[in-house]
Amino acid sequence: MNKGSSHTILIKYTQNDNIAATDQDTGWVDMFCNLLKQTLKRELDEPPNFILKPETELITAEEFEKVDIILYILSPAFIFSSNLNQDVTDLEQAFSFDVPLLNKKIKKVLKAPINEEDIPLSISTPNYFYFYQYTDTFEKEYETFEGWNEYADNTAFWNAFSDVISSIKGALTKTEEEKGSQEKIFLSNKNKAYAREREIIKRELKAYGYLIYPDDDYSIEASYMEDPELFYMEKCKLAIHFPDEFIPLTSEERNKSFSKNKEQARFIWFNPEKSLNPDVHKSYTELKVSLKAFNQIEVVESPIEEFKDILKDKLWGRESSDKKLEINQNGKKQYYVISDNSNILEDLSGINELKQVHIQYITENTTVSEYRNKHYNLLRTADSFVIINSRENEKWLRSITNEVMKAPGLYRTKNIESKHILTQSDKEVAPEIARQFQITVVNNMDSVASEIEKLITTNN
Repeated sequence: MNKGSSHTILIKYTQNDNIAATDQDTGWVDMFCNLLKQTLKRELDEPPNFILKPETELITAEEFEKVDIILYILSPAFIFSSNLNQDVTDLEQAFSFDVPLLNKKIKKVLKAPINEEDIPLSISTPNYFYFYQYTDTFEKEYETFEGWNEYADNTAFWNAFSDVISSIKGALTKTEEEKGSQEKIFLSNKNKAYAREREIIKRELKAYGYLIYPDDDYSIEASYMEDPELFYMEKCKLAIHFPDEFIPLTSEERNKSFSKNKEQARFIWFNPEKSLNPDVHKSYTELKVSLKAFNQIEVVESPIEEFKDILKDKLWGRESSDKKLEINQNGKKQYYVISDNSNILEDLSGINELKQVHIQYITENTTVSEYRNKHYNLLRTADSFVIINSRENEKWLRSITNEVMKAPGLYRTKNIESKHILTQSDKEVAPEIARQFQITVVNNMDSVASEIEKLITTNN
């Protein structure tokens, strides 16, 4: 325990979710907790203390007052064997049914699908962190994310994990005044068909400091309202919906829904990939026709990256968006260097003065939100991109290359001058990636600094 720390996090779980595959392996909960400790130690001035509690032990009022955050790691096994209802009942009585107080401290990590109706009403606000995805269209089988699985694509785990870190950091470091001044956006969660896309949009908006309703509403007032959706929308600057929530409705029900809060800016975003299904395309076309009479609702069918930019323009306006995202380059060419090993970036700082360029890279001690903001800015403003693949990790290389290839769709005002992959290998690295994305591969690099100097000399 960190005796000097002023923060404490309590994690409640079932050992059934922590069974290791072999004696040499670590269970899911233990690995999750270890990563949490390591990351928060780096992210916070004072790493918090941790308390691990099995599902059958109640959280006392004294413990609740002592801790800053309570993480429930939820699964069917936890719901079956835990005393969750008794936990919440006792805390309700101990704190005079102060529901916002309970929800500000309690965060819910879903390791596996549960029936959300099994969650006690007082903590049923939809601020969940999903660490699983379904593996078929009938939602019968699922796969839990494991960020440490070297044989799998771990991006989904780290996205969800970064959401947990951002939420904990916000709870521990932001004042109540700062939290109260954040603008709110309604992001509909009525239909699961767009659950993955919703998480992507939510993650982006939260990185820019917005509160997302209903997720960030710690009260349960909406549960007692005739129209919970309207209750949330009236609190928000902007509302975002997805088409599948309207498909099953009758014409009368649709018109009633479209007519809500007519003074508010509203979007319905259609994912063009889903429209590739003929039946879905037909349903979407009919829905778009019915929306023509409602001018306050903006219908957008675009790739998700483009839709995120449309939202930012709506929220800030083109001029303020440019100002907010602009990186001061002082007229110099800007190179964005992305590496799978941050240690080899340390000798790049001297190139800026020598070559009259602006070398940009993101260090390891950058917070999750800062990383996302800076990464987005650089994708939008850099003149050239250099990807350093020192560990010959093809999955990482493919993921980063895909990110770079999104750049032309991010309202760039200039063309990309060059794209390079640098590697120490003498073998041909992922040739299909180079061909597909028209990226130049440089093998047998001497040092990062010398190779980048060569690139700059060639480009200039």
